[in-house]
Amino acid sequence: MKLSIIIVSWNVKDKLKTCLTSLYKNISDFDFEVIITDNASTDGTPEMVKADFPQAKFIQNKTNLGFGAANNIGLKEATGEYILCLNDDTEIKNNIFPPLFQKFEHNNKLGMIGCQILNPNNTNQESVRKFPTLKDQAVILTKMHNLFPRSIEKYTQKGFDYNKEQEVDQVMGAFMLTKRSVLDEAGLFDERFFLWFEEVDLQKRIHDAGYEIVYTPDASIIHDKGASFYQLKALKAQWNFNKSMLKYFQKHGTGLDVLILILLQPLSLFLTLIVQITKTGQYGKN
Repeated sequence: MKLSIIIVSWNVKDKLKTCLTSLYKNISDFDFEVIITDNASTDGTPEMVKADFPQAKFIQNKTNLGFGAANNIGLKEATGEYILCLNDDTEIKNNIFPPLFQKFEHNNKLGMIGCQILNPNNTNQESVRKFPTLKDQAVILTKMHNLFPRSIEKYTQKGFDYNKEQEVDQVMGAFMLTKRSVLDEAGLFDERFFLWFEEVDLQKRIHDAGYEIVYTPDASIIHDKGASFYQLKALKAQWNFNKSMLKYFQKHGTGLDVLILILLQPLSLFLTLIVQITKTGQYGKN
């Protein structure tokens, strides 16, 4: 049995060091490899990994290829039966994997497992959602969820019992454990998604292939949510989010869904700009 851990890194050197330290400190009793695909970090990440973790395989991209494409580079190098896509801003506290492997061994329809994800202060981080629908994504694009938060509670799984193992639509992309055989059937990440929705699309394809996606509290990690994403300015982030949302519905929605979302895109960007101006006092500041 072998586990391949794929980590996409981008300008979070210290967080990545914490992540790698926790992996090599806590994993034992089985064979594993760590493959880091770096999206052209400029903060000293390559030098840190090569100096402190020479046992890891480090792949440095010349440009930022996005999350899905960078993951695929690592996945194509992976040799393990089990595959973990892990965020660079996570940390494990113990050897959480053996009980997760057992769940796969006992259920041949299990396609992916997501564990309990905790904030740095050890409070629970919401990590389960339903698959997107036109209704909830239209609410998000128009920022109406800020006024009426209950309008997306079904999508965000408000009230989900994180103390109970159960089948779900999707788990957070910070920790996605699957098997090579599942990816061979469902496919790798769709590289047309630069950022956002790539993990949702992958899980939708795994689900549509007849596999179960399961959340379990039997294992947990620490996640400093969005350490890389916070480096994006709001308007650019919204633009990337909108493009990825549209691609998702082009694949999994209807023509009417796509048309409505296209019409809402300009409004979404305008509202994001207004919010950014309101928060900063003038356009162009972080």
